[in-house]
Amino acid sequence: MKNDKNNLISKLKGKFLEAFDNGKYLQAIALAFLMGISILAVFIIIVIIVGNIISFIVENIELIFLVGGGSVVAIILIKQHYQEKREIREAQIEAKRLLQEEVDADQLERNYRILRTHIFDVVSHLSDILHLKKPIQEFELDAPIHTTRKSNFILYAYLAYPLKTDRDYCNKIKEIMQIEINKRLETKSFYGLAKDYHLHDGQFIPMLNIFEIKDNSAYITIYVALADDGDYCKFIRKATSAHLVQQAEQLRTRPQDEDF
Repeated sequence: MKNDKNNLISKLKGKFLEAFDNGKYLQAIALAFLMGISILAVFIIIVIIVGNIISFIVENIELIFLVGGGSVVAIILIKQHYQEKREIREAQIEAKRLLQEEVDADQLERNYRILRTHIFDVVSHLSDILHLKKPIQEFELDAPIHTTRKSNFILYAYLAYPLKTDRDYCNKIKEIMQIEINKRLETKSFYGLAKDYHLHDGQFIPMLNIFEIKDNSAYITIYVALADDGDYCKFIRKATSAHLVQQAEQLRTRPQDEDF
């Protein structure tokens, strides 16, 4: 409606100027009178609307504050409710996570003690061949940190003390220990293992594996892995495939007799 009034006033203004320029003064005065009435009408309408709004606010101020305040309070309470629910849910999730970590830690420690017994037997049996100090008690093999994570699987760490070293002796110790472990797995000499071999992608992998032996000068760290960990098997298969590819590449690029 306001736009219609503005358009009417603009039209009247245009006609007023046209009549005045043409010397039609009576017509110009009539148009000016109509413009005044139109402007006054617009002003009155605006005053009425604003007055009604103010009157409504004054008459219903308590209701407005009640509804507005109630809405704000309701929003705050709803937000606080969902915040409390979220905090409770997060606390429950954290409690479950901590409990699972505790359970996992207990399981890893049980695994560590069982594997320590087997590594103790192997090291004691092979100490002369491996040129390692023969341990008297199992706890002598304990590493400061019992377990470590490699990629997505767990390694169990044990210590041994070499009596003498030579070139590549860590790999030799690893190879000899794994042969002895495989023999004992075949004769089911290890207790506490669910099975002797783990089948992964059609390949049997010894349940107990010497993953790595690290030289630390005064002692060596023997890292042991369990093959029932699917991530470990995937890691081994990937490493084996990469090694075979490397060997094939070396054979392909090796000079042949006819090259000379």
